[in-house]
Amino acid sequence: MQPSRRLITPVGSISLLLLVLGGWLMFAPVQLGGRTSYVIVTGNSMEPRLYAGDLVLVREASTYHIGEIVTYRHPDIGKVIHRITGRDDERYLFRGDHNDFTDPYHPEQADLQGRLWFSIPAVGGWLSHLRSPFFVAGLAVAAFAVVGGTTAANNQKKGQKVHQGAGWRPWRSSMPTFSRQSQDAFTVLGVAALALAVIAVVAFRAPPLRPATHDIAYQQSGRFDYQAAASNGAVYDSGAATTGEPVYRRLSDGLVVGFTYGLSDKAGTALPASGSYQLIARISAANGWKRSIELGGGTFSAVPFTFAGALSFAELQGLIDSLESQTGVSNPSYTVTLIPRIETRSEVGGLALEASFAPELALTLDPLELRMAPPSGGNDPLVPLKGGVLTAAGLEPNTKALPLVELPVTTWRWLAVGGLGLLLAAAGVIVFCSGRMAGADPRSALAAQLGDSLISVSRLPRADGASVELSSLADVEKIASREGSVTLREGEPGSQTYFIRLGGITYRFQEPREAKPQSTSRRPGEAA
Repeated sequence: MQPSRRLITPVGSISLLLLVLGGWLMFAPVQLGGRTSYVIVTGNSMEPRLYAGDLVLVREASTYHIGEIVTYRHPDIGKVIHRITGRDDERYLFRGDHNDFTDPYHPEQADLQGRLWFSIPAVGGWLSHLRSPFFVAGLAVAAFAVVGGTTAANNQKKGQKVHQGAGWRPWRSSMPTFSRQSQDAFTVLGVAALALAVIAVVAFRAPPLRPATHDIAYQQSGRFDYQAAASNGAVYDSGAATTGEPVYRRLSDGLVVGFTYGLSDKAGTALPASGSYQLIARISAANGWKRSIELGGGTFSAVPFTFAGALSFAELQGLIDSLESQTGVSNPSYTVTLIPRIETRSEVGGLALEASFAPELALTLDPLELRMAPPSGGNDPLVPLKGGVLTAAGLEPNTKALPLVELPVTTWRWLAVGGLGLLLAAAGVIVFCSGRMAGADPRSALAAQLGDSLISVSRLPRADGASVELSSLADVEKIASREGSVTLREGEPGSQTYFIRLGGITYRFQEPREAKPQSTSRRPGEAA
């Protein structure tokens, strides 16, 4: 037997089966465990992108982005294919490209069935009666049946066993030996080329970029500080009350409040900014009373930016005395809140930014001192932070899953074009080698084809029973290609006899004896 030949010959059938399996993995409907849904466009809401009667294939995705064409299920009218135009918390906003209004129904993630994979113009109208998902399954079964049935039919012979791999031989048995071997390679190349062609069609129909949104983070930051001169500097290490220390009213008339403002991107790099500021001190009581004092204000044109204002104890006490004398209500302590209000303008990631920042630092005021209130939470009240995000609409590389691996469309394009190029080169090599082998010695080609099943003997056995004389080496190869056959060869180069016994019949071919060239030697004295 010839294992190498027996393995090569069924390659075509196996390749077709793999092609069918790959097609099933790519196009299996969701109802049968796949990832593809089939939608037939029935209106004009998506013109000019999609028209009525187009067949649209959509694939499930884990995330969906603004700008994508997505199918969702409406509770009353069924499947709707429109474009995502926005988000409202957990719900999506849709609108048809041809419409001037947003869809009234806002589906959630669970209602989305898939985003546009590719569309086939006008085919949906022809297939409207084949909308059942079992149609695709039927195609797959039919393909398997055709492949298997064709192979069996080509091998089946009356009264004989069907031999594996022989189904390909009847229609090419008259080809030269090497060409018949190369036919298997061409079959594999053809199947691979068909698969790459499908990938190329899908990849080149899909846009390389798709609409997307991305978030650009920024952060506003600040730092409070204050300082109060003291009549007796020995009370403090530095000779004055500084940030975090209590300010004693007997030693100080007030304090100077400062604030440093900064704006940076996600990486912490300072951003250029300009805007306006206002520094306010608000005094309030536990019963809800409050009054505000403006300590300063202005504009700035760069960050970081520091500004300051003076807070007088006499002014605060005047407001307290007025309140208590007019209401008769006195409080053991009051809260003084320092509030820098900042309106800033900047540019982050190419987007215009307008933001507000108004942190608060709470201090407790009683007849003896002004001190910082106990902090709430784990944040440092002296260093307030406020993050923000700008949402930018742009483009990102489009991806496709074909069928199991999801890669960028541009990658699929290069793979398809490069793969087809390699297949073309391989086909050229096969054609070149086939041409070289076509002129080779037919005996050597036959020996290479038969391999170990060709046995040289010193004497052929006697032909018992029916005997058939073959007319060419090609006929020898036809008979020798049968399963389990052994070919015997007798003789010297130039006159060889081939002997095959198969099914009780002896097949025999004897090469015509080559004529020996006449001798050119001459006897002594013989004239030329």
